[in-house]
Amino acid sequence: MKLYALDSADTARACRLLIRQWSDTIRDVPDDVLDGIETVQGYAESRLSDFCAQGKFLRELTEDEESLWHQWSKSSESLRRSMGSGVVLAGEETQAVQEVLGHISKAAFLLESLSRGQNLVLI
Repeated sequence: MKLYALDSADTARACRLLIRQWSDTIRDVPDDVLDGIETVQGYAESRLSDFCAQGKFLRELTEDEESLWHQWSKSSESLRRSMGSGVVLAGEETQAVQEVLGHISKAAFLLESLSRGQNLVLI
């Protein structure tokens, strides 16, 4: 997964909506509807890539870092809302993540990225 920094909070919120849109698995979709869903999903993924291209690529996370991100996103309600969506907005969300993870040495990769004062998007 790749980590991006975006200046625009509106663009980061749009990324959050796109990520949430496709994070749930839809079950028992009829075959005649599946092609349409895949088309919309492809469009959403391309828009997400376009949004991230407007920002700055920070780094590609290692498998261990991805695992930690997902683990931390489940550790509290405040982290679930931000990190669970793959987007951490600058300001209050960044502060909440820093407060919860600030004492964890393995979180240095994330804390360093958050210190830039930008919105983070993980795709």
